[in-house]
Amino acid sequence: MAEDQPETTVNETPVEETPIEETPTATEETTPAEEAPENGQEETPAEEPEEPEEEVEYDCPSEFDEKEELCKMFVGGLSKDTTDEEFKALFETYGEIKDVAIIRKADSKSDRLIGFVIFAKCDNLDDCLLARPHKYKERELDVKRAVPKGQNDGSGHYKV
Repeated sequence: MAEDQPETTVNETPVEETPIEETPTATEETTPAEEAPENGQEETPAEEPEEPEEEVEYDCPSEFDEKEELCKMFVGGLSKDTTDEEFKALFETYGEIKDVAIIRKADSKSDRLIGFVIFAKCDNLDDCLLARPHKYKERELDVKRAVPKGQNDGSGHYKV
């Protein structure tokens, strides 16, 4: 062919060049976390391994120790023959106890009792709750924060 003749295509239609998009390779697959967020907030890449979080021990503020309701624990499932001394000894390992009370009703047909423990510090109560489950005389005890009467939200939990 001579250099001054124009090139022609086989089907006589001009071929448009379209940009070739790069497709990710097996090691460069995109994940939804890597795509640009639509809300304009920047996201951290999901590829970076998370460093283990250093556990920070929480201490209750000292004014919490002055409020009895924040240091009071409910204990359910006690045996009928549990004494106050045994009950107190069961939880003394978690810290100083101000008071214990086992609720005994003479007309109750249940062979299980409930009790309350008031710790000197709310941190002691937290330690006790974290050590669950508690067992006494072959029974697993139901141990949780006591909810003052009138502050029940229907589910038995304190509103925070």
